[in-house]
Amino acid sequence: MYIEKAHKYLDKLNIKSVDQKDVKILSAFFIHTKFLSDNYKTFQEYYFKVIDKDILNELSTRKNELDITLNKNLYFLNLLTAFIFLLFLISFMVIIYLLLKSSRENLRLILMKEHIDYSYYHDSLTLLRNRVSFEQDEHNFSNPSIILININAFKELNDLYGTNIGNKVLIDTAKIIQEHSVSKFKTNYFRLGSDEFAIVLEDSHEGSVKSIAKIIESTISLHPFYYESIEIFITVRVSINSTTPLLENADMALDIAKNLKSVGIIVFDQSMDKKEIIKNNLDTLKIVKDAIKNKQVKPYFQPIQDIETGTIYKYEALMRIVQEDKVLAPYQFLDIAYKSSMYEELTKIMVLAVMQEIENYDVRCSINLSMKDITNSSFVEMIEGAFRMRPDIASRIDIELLETAHIYDYNLVNHFIKRLKTFGCKILIDDFGSGYSNFTYLGELDIDIIKIDGSIISKITQDKKHLSTLIAMIAFANANNFDTVAEFVEDEKTYSLLKELGITYAQGYYISKPKPNIKGKN
Repeated sequence: MYIEKAHKYLDKLNIKSVDQKDVKILSAFFIHTKFLSDNYKTFQEYYFKVIDKDILNELSTRKNELDITLNKNLYFLNLLTAFIFLLFLISFMVIIYLLLKSSRENLRLILMKEHIDYSYYHDSLTLLRNRVSFEQDEHNFSNPSIILININAFKELNDLYGTNIGNKVLIDTAKIIQEHSVSKFKTNYFRLGSDEFAIVLEDSHEGSVKSIAKIIESTISLHPFYYESIEIFITVRVSINSTTPLLENADMALDIAKNLKSVGIIVFDQSMDKKEIIKNNLDTLKIVKDAIKNKQVKPYFQPIQDIETGTIYKYEALMRIVQEDKVLAPYQFLDIAYKSSMYEELTKIMVLAVMQEIENYDVRCSINLSMKDITNSSFVEMIEGAFRMRPDIASRIDIELLETAHIYDYNLVNHFIKRLKTFGCKILIDDFGSGYSNFTYLGELDIDIIKIDGSIISKITQDKKHLSTLIAMIAFANANNFDTVAEFVEDEKTYSLLKELGITYAQGYYISKPKPNIKGKN
């Protein structure tokens, strides 16, 4: 209907050519016009309601409330956004902190593990590698040779000066060992025990190893250790070994060196093998047993000269085993016999033989007794009984105390000394200067004479340090009213120097070798 109406309207306007599209548009126009015309009143009514001020005010109020609500929501939304962002930032920082802390903790654990590993394989005092490290590396050494170094009388040094100075001696000894063993060979240093060090040289030759060992032994022996205004000298024993097992063989050689006072450096050979040693020990014990049975244990007498008068003051009785074709000195059997039940019998034989020998001569004579003798009640009863029967002879017998480093009961030893002094015996400390504890014992025991160790006397003409040590010992003895005996006097030069220094008595090959009998006064 509206399309037709559109055509009529176009005809009225005298428009002849009309596009169908325009017809549709015009038709739509008429439709909307008709709608507006029909609903105008309703539109007008609502229009005036809309433009009413109250409604407008209400709308404005609602709009403002809406704006406020939106602003509030936007504020809280912004606040929430900021909080979430801050929470994210804090979380991120915490994560970074934890990562850094974890990294530091891992580093600390790594350092701690390295420290524990180092401590496990190194000596905390000297910082040398320890026995654990040696045992781990032993099978990786290439053609190794070991130099094993042991400090003599280190326990006595600790007892006399204290562990602080003892520790300083160990530290300085470790430095000397490292400084004086530098060579073209790969060198490994260890502290294997409280007073024992080791040097392992790889792919070395025997001459170089011996040369290094000699340098170390002499350097340590001549080196003065100064602590708190105290000058200390130490000595060491050294063993060398290049055969498997490396350490065990070196230990065996060192044990032998400890029993041979004249040996500073010893080289292991197969004759030192434990099986061979056991066999030799059994052979030695058989020799001792046969010697006791066949009355071959004899005293030999070495004179001790009064340096001021040049006369023989007395003799020292030295044990020998006298066989048909040879004479055995104590170092060949006594250490082994000491560990057996035959030792007591050997000492008894010596006491009675000495008493029998000096019966015919107006001389004094010294007998050596060990701590094992003094603590043996049956032996003490025997010697007291013999002295009571012949007090005239007992008054001319002196007692030289051996192994003073092993005294553990001063009351017992002093009681023994007191009982023997009732017979007129004098008491001597033997080998004074070979152990640091001698000074302590001199203050604890009722001693008359000190015998200065031969290792000091034999070097006084060549070594100023040994000479200084001797001078200090003489001063100490004079201050305490002790007479002194110098052992190992082998030549006139030494004898003359001892006389000049004021030594009381001299003993050694320069005076006389030990003889099988006294043969009256000399």
